[in-house]
Amino acid sequence: MYRYQGTFYLVKSYFRLLNGDFPRIETIIDIRKIYDQLYRDFILEDNRPDGAFFRSRQLEVDFGGQGVKMTLPADEDDLENKIDHWLDFISDKNIPYLIKGSAAFGTFMDLSPFYQGNGLTARYIFSAYLTRKLDPLTGLNFSRQLLKNHESYSNSLQEFIDRRNFAEGSFWSDRYYL
Repeated sequence: MYRYQGTFYLVKSYFRLLNGDFPRIETIIDIRKIYDQLYRDFILEDNRPDGAFFRSRQLEVDFGGQGVKMTLPADEDDLENKIDHWLDFISDKNIPYLIKGSAAFGTFMDLSPFYQGNGLTARYIFSAYLTRKLDPLTGLNFSRQLLKNHESYSNSLQEFIDRRNFAEGSFWSDRYYL
């Protein structure tokens, strides 16, 4: 039952994009609304956010299931502060939109504000962004291609979130967090 309902809300959310109904992301509340819209009645109680908006406990993440585990801190106030900086970053009109969208996607995954569903939430937000900026085919195909090329996606994500990387994406996102 949970999987069927979850798929229904996910398809409904992507269908809205085709109709030009793009989510506004200006506050922490907007991010939580998107998460709730995607996962309504789908996430089991143990995995639901237990803080005001996000997770409040430590989270161990294994990006790509390759045994490279990261422990993300449990400080919800710090997480909210970083999400506020992320919101400033995605609102900066001086950054080229593809660089900004890609860096925002990777940074959201790095922050992982929820216990479960960070990848789907980030993919949906980036798909909505690409649909608005480019076209529906590109935006809607993005999430599918990531899943289809999961190993390459996981490797790229691990490289992006590596603080020793100093690549272009790290530069753009880190200037908002330092």
